[in-house]
Amino acid sequence: MMAAEAAVPRCAPSRSGRVMAPQRRDGYPRSAPATAGSNAIRGQENSPLQPSVDEILKRIDASLRAATALGETFRPETILVEKKKGGSPVTAADHALDALLHKELMREGEGWLSEESVDDPVRLECPLTWIVDPIDGTRDFTEGSPEWSVSVGCAWKGKLLAGGVAQPAKGIIMLGAPGAGVWKNGEPVAPRTNIPVKGARVLASRSEIRRGEWEAFANAPFEVIPLSSIALKLAQVGVGDAEASWALGPKNEWDIAGGAALAIAAGYDVYFADGKPLRFNNANPLIRGVIAIPDPATSPEWESVAKRLEGQAHD
Repeated sequence: MMAAEAAVPRCAPSRSGRVMAPQRRDGYPRSAPATAGSNAIRGQENSPLQPSVDEILKRIDASLRAATALGETFRPETILVEKKKGGSPVTAADHALDALLHKELMREGEGWLSEESVDDPVRLECPLTWIVDPIDGTRDFTEGSPEWSVSVGCAWKGKLLAGGVAQPAKGIIMLGAPGAGVWKNGEPVAPRTNIPVKGARVLASRSEIRRGEWEAFANAPFEVIPLSSIALKLAQVGVGDAEASWALGPKNEWDIAGGAALAIAAGYDVYFADGKPLRFNNANPLIRGVIAIPDPATSPEWESVAKRLEGQAHD
């Protein structure tokens, strides 16, 4: 909970001396995940106003449990589907989940960035901001596919403090916090090292595969597996259900924040596809894709993959 409320900016939108380890490409220090219950971002001590990771994870867990329960009541064949500007679908379920997550997560003095909420620039003044996608994969949801997810990320001064992704259709909730660990349905997931490229499961966007964007990897030694939701892809990498994922075209912060937190917490190298380190709660939430691969420092074979992906980001 934020202290000294009078000193905290009105961030909530109105809706009636330790030695650092070497930095990874994603901007997080290179070190093994801390024991569960750690209260600091890896390599960064808490400031007086920063909530504990335990508190944030509990709020994310509770919100995703509530979202999963609500998601189980939806019937895609009967729900109203509309088109947003640009042609992407949005449903009453998106809006209902957005309202639920806002109610479960928000506290005084915190910012809010969601795909389904009007963006309030006051979030830019907030040290802590929630970055949410109520349904990542709305098209899959409307078609009755289980490949949609609910994504919640929490950023502190631009860096991911924690995140979670739920797959309501399968009753799966995945949580993670850099420096604290990763959990799948309440069970801790052990970090992996020396992950080989050969035979690795690399999750790729179905639409990108259809457009031919993965043809360059047709003869690669890894297996390309199609999966729709980018939040779900990153989360599955984080919990060990896959070894890597990347999307080289434009995304938004809310697409990746929840899943990226899990992958980072599992020791993965996660960065924007243009090579820049992750930073969240930007004035413009549009980003140039995302790459999540095993950290080449602990899985050296992936350095060649990282080099191959350099300069491949596109609009």
